[in-house]
Amino acid sequence: MPDGVRGALVQRVSPRHDGPLDVTWLAARTPKLPLGRIRLRWKPASRSAGT
Repeated sequence: MPDGVRGALVQRVSPRHDGPLDVTWLAARTPKLPLGRIRLRWKPASRSAGT
């Protein structure tokens, strides 16, 4: 994590296994958020005959 940061908030997750995550870094001085939990699960996409 960058200096002066205490956490990250995931804003968006790409549906692609190699896609990007949009993350907001939480500065050390920001108020604490309540703890939460998410579960991410990636499954390989089926490959079509054309790729």
